[in-house]
Amino acid sequence: MESESDNGRGFVVRGLPWLVAAGALAIYLLTLNPWVSLINLPQVARTAGWTWQPELSTPAYYVATYPLRWLPVQWIPLGLNLFSALCAVLALGQLARSVALLPHDRSHEEREREKSDHSLLTIRSAWVPPVVAALVCGLQLTFWEHATNGTIEMFDLLLFAWVIRALLEYRIDGRDSWLFRAALVFGVGMTNNFAMWGFLPVFIAALVWIRGLSFFNTRFLGRMALCVLIGLSLYLLPPLIASLSKIESVNFWQALKVNLALQKNIIFFYPKLPTRNLDNLDWVVMVVVCVLPVLLFSIRWPSYFGDTSQLGIRLATIIFHFMCGLCLCICVWCLFDAPFSPRHRGYSIPFLTFYYLAALSIGYFSGYFLLVFRNLPVRGLLPAPLVRTVNRAVLALVAFLVIIAPVGLLLKNLPQIRTTNGPILSDYAAALAEGLPKSGILLSDDARQLLVTRAWLARTGRLKDFVMLDTRALTWPAYHRLLHQWYPDKWEATTDVKREQPFEPVSLVQLMTKLAKSYEIWYLHPSFGYYFEYFYAEPHQLVYQLKRYGTNSLLPPLLSPPRLAENEKFWTKVADQYLEPVLAVTMPREPGAKLGPVESWFKTAHLPLEQNSQATIVGSFYSRALNEWGIEVQRSGDLEKAARYFELAQQLNADNIVARINQQYNQNLRAGQRAPIQLPKSVEDRFGKYRTWDEVLGENGSYDEPGFCYAQGYTFVRSKLYRQAAQSFDRVRTFSLTDLPSRLWLAQLNLMARLPDKTLELIGEIRDHPERFTLSSTNRNELLALEARAHFVRNEPGLATKILEAAVEQSPKDERLLVTATGVYFQNGQFSNALATINRHLKIAPDNPALLVNKGVISMQVNAYTEAIEPLTHALTLQDTNYLARFYRAISYLRSDQMDAAQKDYEILQPTFPSAYQIYYGLGEISYRRKDTNAAIRYYEAYLTNSVPIEEGKFVRQRLKELKGEKP
Repeated sequence: MESESDNGRGFVVRGLPWLVAAGALAIYLLTLNPWVSLINLPQVARTAGWTWQPELSTPAYYVATYPLRWLPVQWIPLGLNLFSALCAVLALGQLARSVALLPHDRSHEEREREKSDHSLLTIRSAWVPPVVAALVCGLQLTFWEHATNGTIEMFDLLLFAWVIRALLEYRIDGRDSWLFRAALVFGVGMTNNFAMWGFLPVFIAALVWIRGLSFFNTRFLGRMALCVLIGLSLYLLPPLIASLSKIESVNFWQALKVNLALQKNIIFFYPKLPTRNLDNLDWVVMVVVCVLPVLLFSIRWPSYFGDTSQLGIRLATIIFHFMCGLCLCICVWCLFDAPFSPRHRGYSIPFLTFYYLAALSIGYFSGYFLLVFRNLPVRGLLPAPLVRTVNRAVLALVAFLVIIAPVGLLLKNLPQIRTTNGPILSDYAAALAEGLPKSGILLSDDARQLLVTRAWLARTGRLKDFVMLDTRALTWPAYHRLLHQWYPDKWEATTDVKREQPFEPVSLVQLMTKLAKSYEIWYLHPSFGYYFEYFYAEPHQLVYQLKRYGTNSLLPPLLSPPRLAENEKFWTKVADQYLEPVLAVTMPREPGAKLGPVESWFKTAHLPLEQNSQATIVGSFYSRALNEWGIEVQRSGDLEKAARYFELAQQLNADNIVARINQQYNQNLRAGQRAPIQLPKSVEDRFGKYRTWDEVLGENGSYDEPGFCYAQGYTFVRSKLYRQAAQSFDRVRTFSLTDLPSRLWLAQLNLMARLPDKTLELIGEIRDHPERFTLSSTNRNELLALEARAHFVRNEPGLATKILEAAVEQSPKDERLLVTATGVYFQNGQFSNALATINRHLKIAPDNPALLVNKGVISMQVNAYTEAIEPLTHALTLQDTNYLARFYRAISYLRSDQMDAAQKDYEILQPTFPSAYQIYYGLGEISYRRKDTNAAIRYYEAYLTNSVPIEEGKFVRQRLKELKGEKP
């Protein structure tokens, strides 16, 4: 025993961790990602200076990686990946040393067998636990991904690992410097990682446990607090940097509060936030599985638990053996990403600390079994041959587990790592860049695609040729200031350098229209929104050039044959060169397909076979583009080719419900089936995992099935995206020769766009084919209104009036027709005609309050305020609570100088509508005319408190200055 301790122990504690680190370094260098991935993309963007918001968190990582910011931008991804690999290697070295330092005196059996100083493992196989712990941790998929892709999490884990190592080192040599350094590192970690705040009570408990009452020594506590405070001082770095920034106007204390509030919210609310695959019970299970084994071997258990009989001792020993074995198996299962692991429970945070603790437990428990079940000449209660047989069986099982675990992890995770760190993402970026011009402005509402494109352009030396814009960030003035800093010659500085109010869509469209005069505007993927009300997207391979619409149509031109041929050639090339490795991951397995031996074993062990997330996301990028291209091909009339594209889009993204619906309808078209358009009762019920139209269209592309096109068009109308709505309704019209609602919407939208000829053309189509369209009375009135309004827009009021009067003469008792005619006259400023028509209507329904109010309003439009009072009073006689009638009557009284009556109506309205600025304006005018200065000031000030109109507000402010005797 002494010989083993002297010769082997030093190597296991001091030399073996370095060998483990060297082996891990070799593995990670061989599998290192040479470029960006979707895992390291956020950190690459931050380090390269591609983010526009100030960095208010993770100050320790910022300091540690700051030298990488001096590298050429194209080298930053590789530099970050190497830094992360170095952190992983050091963390695994700390893990190996920590396992070697774990005491094996927790149970009676261990204390009987291990007599070395500090109860460190001194058996010949003492090297096995550190190596196994490092292997299973280093080959765990999440750990491996973060080790070969530059992330903050791996740096956080290194700090966490060092703290554990320092606590174990203190147990060996008793030097307080280990604890002081641990406190310093823990404080640094708290500024960088919210999880360290969660571990703070555990850290304090561990300090109390290992020091005992000496922990409460005042001098010791003061030095520990000072070390923690020095570490926590890093909290001040991000606010300091943010306060000095000329981009975002945020002061020091605001920035500090943001970071602290973010960590607080995550700590207190993250476990309570349910996701689609997670509830609070899963969170508890995950924590217990990873933390409970550590607590089990942290306690030095007594030799007996009350029952000193041989049977009691034997049962307690067997139960403890069983618990240790169960913990060992569960921890190994967790590292294989069991269903309860963070990877499969919907968390976006990797929780590397949990995996690390599980590996630490595996190291201890494997050492426990290697120590306790050795065949030693110790007097036992069972016959010696049986004891030897049991010991050998247990050791064989442990040996099998510690061997098969790393091998299984390697077989399971190496293909995933090869895919993640392989060329899939760079192939996509290269394919995307093929369609780009020599220079221009690139837009995207997907930050991932924008950053990937930026990284590729930096890699190929073309970054300075383009202005790259995140359309979601364009609404914020700080982003505009940063763009001016990036592109001083191409992007003008905002006139108000301190502006914080977001830009309105109208001003952004104007800005883009101005830029389009000097530069080509390109979108990196299919999209929709207010930019596409003024520009249409012409496909150039994977990217789209934005071009201005013509002045005489709401619809974009059809794609020219040369452009079709160019894109067809591109997609053929992409399918041959780039899509095969993506399809290998994303294509659904054939029903009944036979699993391989490894997959069968994983399935038996209830280990989910996951798809590679990076390949899945890249597949979704391709899928959306293919769905849009399939629509273009289908519009050109080639249904067979369109079917292939829709099918390929589904193979690349099984969740692309839009491509699935488009393919099903394409199949009907190829079969010659044009069934009547049926609108789904609840379109949202068929969105699958998506919740809104924005999510469905943003992730999958557009619908090309008449029912969904109609619903899509109606959604665009509600969002005031009228041109895009017209395109959807036009697609419905193309699919169906008998659909009336789509034609009515198209006619309405063309009229709104001041294209009356298109409206009249659609009306003519409906009226010329009565056999195809069944018109109800409502439809006829709608057609009449559209036709009359179109003639008004064409500056043909006589013809419009003739059409309306003819219809009224033909059906003089049709109240709906009279309402329609009155509305058309009123909207087009024909108030005398509107008044005549509403008088006809009142002869039919003299006590209709709505008609009476409308007559009063029309009279007010021609300044006949006295005449307006009579119908409004009649309406109030019929409905005393008709507040609209009372409000218009108050205005009419005021305009006709009947002050008392006007004041009475306003005062009746005021308690019911205490925030209505119009009422305060009227009362203020009455007081002003009566020269009641105090009352006028009071009412005008109340008006300004609630007012909205800008020009009227200016007038009131001027009047207030006059009343108060101030100089204008």
